[in-house]
Amino acid sequence: MTISWNSPKRPKRDEVTKWHDSTNVILDYCQAYLQYGSATDYVQCSSLKDLNDALLASTHLTYDERLAGAQTCNYQAQYLNTKMQILFNRENRSDYKAWARRYAVLHEKGYGARTVAADETASTDPHLVTIDPRTFVVSRTPSFR
Repeated sequence: MTISWNSPKRPKRDEVTKWHDSTNVILDYCQAYLQYGSATDYVQCSSLKDLNDALLASTHLTYDERLAGAQTCNYQAQYLNTKMQILFNRENRSDYKAWARRYAVLHEKGYGARTVAADETASTDPHLVTIDPRTFVVSRTPSFR
């Protein structure tokens, strides 16, 4: 006895959807480590999630524009996640060299740019945390004024 399916094959996921899903996983993972960053990092994570979702639903962009945007969003999410991993590992006195190398590569390729919302927050963030991609020196804005 043979079983046959009357339904068509499940459609393949397109590349934009794959990048979107991967970015959501990275940003969800990043949530647990945002406590080691600042308000700017939280806003960056939130606005990347919004941007990522908007790219998936966008109808006014071509497929290639959506794909390029989804890839850039993914790499920016990786950059943010890597920054949080460095801060977490430094806080816990763990080795962070592998994270630091990844951070430097992503920075060199230009994925360290903040979203507009995160940039606005950074200008007034009293606890802004930055990491120099060459020396990995962590700088925190003094909390007193």
